[in-house]
Amino acid sequence: ASRLAEFAVGMVVAQMIVARRDRANASPLPAPLAIAGASLACYALGLLASFTLAGALVSNLLVTVGMTGLFWAVWEWMLRPVPRLAASAQWLGRRSYAVFLIHQPPLQWTAAWFAARSTHLVAALAALGISVPAGALLEDGVARAMTWRIAKISLATRRGLALVLATTIAALSIFLGTREVFETGARAGAWICAAALLALAIDYACTRHSMHASERLVALTALFGGALELFVAPGTSGTFALGIGAAAACAWTVLGARTISLSIRATAAAALVIAFAIGGELALRRFAPLETAVWGELPALESHPTRTFALIPNRVTHLRYNDYDYTVRTNSLGLTSPEIAPARPTPNTFRVYVAGDAFAMPEGLDYPQSFPSLLGKRLESCLGSRPVQVIDGGVTGYGPNEERTQLSELAPRYRPNVIVDQFYINEFTDVTATPAQFRESIGLNLASQGAIRRFRDRSQLKTRLGRMERAARESLTGHPAPWRYQLSMLDYYRTGDNAMYDAHTMRVMADALAGMKQVADTSGARLLIAFVPGAVAVTDPARLTHLPRGENPRDASAYDLSRPYNALRQIADSLGITTIDLTGALRSSAGQPTYFPAAWHWTPAGHRAAAGAIARSIEQVDSLGANCQ
Repeated sequence: ASRLAEFAVGMVVAQMIVARRDRANASPLPAPLAIAGASLACYALGLLASFTLAGALVSNLLVTVGMTGLFWAVWEWMLRPVPRLAASAQWLGRRSYAVFLIHQPPLQWTAAWFAARSTHLVAALAALGISVPAGALLEDGVARAMTWRIAKISLATRRGLALVLATTIAALSIFLGTREVFETGARAGAWICAAALLALAIDYACTRHSMHASERLVALTALFGGALELFVAPGTSGTFALGIGAAAACAWTVLGARTISLSIRATAAAALVIAFAIGGELALRRFAPLETAVWGELPALESHPTRTFALIPNRVTHLRYNDYDYTVRTNSLGLTSPEIAPARPTPNTFRVYVAGDAFAMPEGLDYPQSFPSLLGKRLESCLGSRPVQVIDGGVTGYGPNEERTQLSELAPRYRPNVIVDQFYINEFTDVTATPAQFRESIGLNLASQGAIRRFRDRSQLKTRLGRMERAARESLTGHPAPWRYQLSMLDYYRTGDNAMYDAHTMRVMADALAGMKQVADTSGARLLIAFVPGAVAVTDPARLTHLPRGENPRDASAYDLSRPYNALRQIADSLGITTIDLTGALRSSAGQPTYFPAAWHWTPAGHRAAAGAIARSIEQVDSLGANCQ
């Protein structure tokens, strides 16, 4: 919603008043009583309109126009006839904008600090009372700084101050772009950045005509970029915000060149914006790529005739996106574990087949740091001379359906002793996803799309702007963005009726796990399911910067942190499948955190904890010998 309509009406009314005052034969204004009656009706209509969604389009305009008329009537009746009251009202009116700027935060603080209604009322009234002198000090202080204080500072000092302030704002913007807005350090940095922005704005207003072109560009870049990062889209990339600020500063400077015709200025400004966009896209792809509308692992994936998709065989793929920078190496079957022949090197070779998704592949880490690799080393250390082979079938995004198909194809080939199915909580969603939905979300159908669609889905600039837009919406509305709920996986833990575990999903999941059990039995293997919880069930909520504000995963009335595992175990027990709950091992691991702060997946510490827990379960179930106890 825009307040532009109210502003326009105010300007029209002001112009009418000035024009009427300048005309000697102007007709008198309506009586204050008539203005008050019409204004009251307008205000009431706007108030009623605010109770409907469609009425919200006009309610602000009607309420503001009505209140303006009511205040005008009060002025005419009560204030204007009394000189002292009139002077006081005019004094406050000249400072009303500063009072408006200052009064809102103290009112919010009183609501947060004082629970009792009476205490809250007294504190709110006190905050309103304090905002008047505070606003007056702000207004008068800015006016003096603009006209007197700044004038006494030498030009060279002012120009140097502008450079220092711009540098400070740039540094703080980059710092704030890596922090959540509710962190203590981020709050302190935001206050300092706001003060620097105000000081730079005053300095620039007084000094811009004496600045060199390069100095003006630096100051404007800091003003635009800092304001964007601090007030519009907090928490997004400060470097990207400064880049937008630089583009805006250049365009602003070109448009302000009055000695050139408007058409040339507009064309040049548009060309600059396009150049910044192209350069920004290339720079982001090279230095700070993000996962776009397609999966970050897309370069390592291909369509598969039976499993929907798979890793490309015999490929070394360097993947870099978000906070990840790792290499995926695949063997001739498209598996990330080393090449393993179907025949055992010795008859007593102990084989473990690992099925799973991104945790098992692994995503975000090189294979030697993954739990399948560490599991093999753990088993080797306790089995001594008995060879151990771990076949890692993990593929990012795989669900029970893809894993069952992969097992049916590869388990008879390798005939493992143990099959470990790594089961993440989102399997309850993946199990009902269709192959077409998977391929669409991955981006495997991009080749069939037009060039514009391919660029749009892989554009780094679009992705950054999208993140900035959702951060702006979040900061302006106060409502947590949907991505926070998706990343924290809170829906899988909600109590009460939960669509994640409806009868259809549980039946489809049971069929998939039964299929895995049948493959394991016919291959002579024991099937173990290693349950992987979400980070909210393991990590201290204070460390989860992506957790939606106001949500407490430890609130037993809203969340059941054992629900996904209980749902899995209910099915597994009915099928005679042994489960391994990794929650305790991940939570008690000495190396913390076990999850990446802004992703679903494990850190190296998480993989170590999981490998140890799975190895202990295998040792206990299969009685591998005294050295493994």
